[in-house]
Amino acid sequence: MLDVLLVKLNYEPVLSGDREFDLGTAYLAAVLRRAGLTVRIIDASLEELSYRDTVAQILSAPARIIGLSVWLHRLVAVSERMIADLRRRGVKSHITVGSHSPTFLYAELLKHNSELDSVVCGEGEWTLLELAERVIRGQAWTDVLGLAVRKEAGVSLQVRPAVCQLDDLPPPALDYLPYVKQRGQFMSILTSRGCYGRCTFCSTSPFYRNGGGKPWRAHSPERVLAEIVSLYDQGMRHFGWRDDNFIGPGQVGRERAQRIAELIIEAKLDVSFYIACRVNDIDRELFTLLQRAGLKRVFLGVESLAQSRLDAFHKQVTVADNMRAMHMLGDLNVPYTLGYIMLSPDTTWQEYRESSSRLSDAQRTISGAADGVQDMYSAVEVLPGTTLATELRSMGLLLGDHRGYTYRLTDARVRLLYKAISLLRALGRPLGRLAAEQARKDRRREMRGTE
Repeated sequence: MLDVLLVKLNYEPVLSGDREFDLGTAYLAAVLRRAGLTVRIIDASLEELSYRDTVAQILSAPARIIGLSVWLHRLVAVSERMIADLRRRGVKSHITVGSHSPTFLYAELLKHNSELDSVVCGEGEWTLLELAERVIRGQAWTDVLGLAVRKEAGVSLQVRPAVCQLDDLPPPALDYLPYVKQRGQFMSILTSRGCYGRCTFCSTSPFYRNGGGKPWRAHSPERVLAEIVSLYDQGMRHFGWRDDNFIGPGQVGRERAQRIAELIIEAKLDVSFYIACRVNDIDRELFTLLQRAGLKRVFLGVESLAQSRLDAFHKQVTVADNMRAMHMLGDLNVPYTLGYIMLSPDTTWQEYRESSSRLSDAQRTISGAADGVQDMYSAVEVLPGTTLATELRSMGLLLGDHRGYTYRLTDARVRLLYKAISLLRALGRPLGRLAAEQARKDRRREMRGTE
């Protein structure tokens, strides 16, 4: 029997395109194995396993502890269904869940799922290790730091201090490396954790502040190079740096990014990689150096080109900052994809027009402009633990439950627009044309001085 079975759940509505190598379960497995425990990973997302096939694989791998990675809020309901199914099929293992949403929903999960034993809150390496060792030895485990459990007085959680020294962690387990190589995909690397921003819609900063940690923490440049070299020696050349914000805060973040680039160049590694960062992290000298090291693409969190929305999101940047970053990447000929949130609960029609018109103009006029927008017509997703969720709840506008939050768009015209977008999506119609037509209409109205 295995000591621990780690399962990254699959979000089945998205079954196409490259799935990324999961670093969450890989770090957990590495820590557990270093302590001498036997561990198996089932990455149902990377393998694109159906729900039924995932359950079958779990049943075929008996383990003392089953850990489910609920890496999307939309997978909370799936995890609840799976826990109940496993119990009905006679599974007696200790079942725990973890990741961002469970960290903030531990009370609801334990209340509504009597078959769930515990919830790992925050970064899980040391919590899961201590839990596993106690369960295996037959010792009491309800007082493990970082573990939410049921007690007579209700749900209890003693927060564990954050993992502040990332270099203390062993390199992530590479169980799925052969699978990634076979499919010719980018290999995932994590050089840092968290983000120094405080965007109201994002759970990253609250998650990594859990346990008193800094919102952004990083591996040393030397550790990053060592992981790249190890993977390079195993035939990997293309990497996805999965950091929420690779650059990091201020001068410290820039100097670290610069040193990583310098080490790659000095080692004469022929690699390519892509990163994600905030617009205020874009620096011409730094990104020129990163290009020399192998930078091929950037995910840029722009979110909006209306200042009122940027302020509402607490982005702490301006429209001019967004435009400057886009222009600079265009001038450097670095392809980039925009993270964009067009619609929010209180988005006004004027704000929508302003943001969409500027985005259309930017895509048309910026040299080497963005090769795509992640979702130009996306409506903000309300995630547990975020400032946005707290604000909507206080105003009585948060609908749904812990399995998925919803809300009502307050502007009637924006609401009608979103209904039209949803219908077009259901019919499989392209939305690019709709964006262009709307932008043209807006410009004509502005020229006529009418609404």
